[in-house]
Amino acid sequence: GAALNTLSQNKAYKIIRAKKSRKIAHRILTKSSIDSTIKYFKRTMRQDVSEEQIWKSQRKKRIPKNISDFLWRITHDAVKCGKFFANMPAWADKQFCPCTETESLKHILFDCRTFGNPELWTLVKTTWTKIHPNIPFLEPNMEVLKGIGIVKLLKGKTCDRAATDLYVHLILETVWAIWKARNERRIAGKRISERTLRKRWASAIRVRIITEWTLTNQQPFLKQKLAKFNFAECW
Repeated sequence: GAALNTLSQNKAYKIIRAKKSRKIAHRILTKSSIDSTIKYFKRTMRQDVSEEQIWKSQRKKRIPKNISDFLWRITHDAVKCGKFFANMPAWADKQFCPCTETESLKHILFDCRTFGNPELWTLVKTTWTKIHPNIPFLEPNMEVLKGIGIVKLLKGKTCDRAATDLYVHLILETVWAIWKARNERRIAGKRISERTLRKRWASAIRVRIITEWTLTNQQPFLKQKLAKFNFAECW
């Protein structure tokens, strides 16, 4: 920041205007992101959702806090990758994925074919189909991810809660595994093979199952029967 004893009125005015401009630009990006998700859910999922519902859904208890914070940053377009580094001469090369494409969250999580991500998503879809063969797999994308807490998967005309819960767990654990592996490659310079990525994903799913079972057993006694039934239906 500027030293107070050398800060002229003109400089102070410019600094304030610059900060206000950044805030306005940030609000525009966030509104665009939210509007895009609302339109997607109305058009594709036949769900009328509000901005408030999207924000609240990202804070649901079934979503781990670290992933909840990640969803919040995604929705605000505040994740540091790709274009974030474009105007930093010393870091400009970091805007590119090792596959040479410009990084974006969409590219990192869903499009890049270099590090075994497509194979992992195929495994997720295969796992889903084995457990819920009669409920079509909802292909994940950035809009689904931002609104993951309000996704409703239908069995007939009613929401299948167990299938929806499983879908949320599978998608979030997969996205988080891919994102962590990306950061280890880009920041720590580690080599994360396709096999390692799959093993980490499987381990994360096992941990999630154990966590959900623990939470189930912590329910009040009168609610445990239903909670254990829901757990069995989900997993």
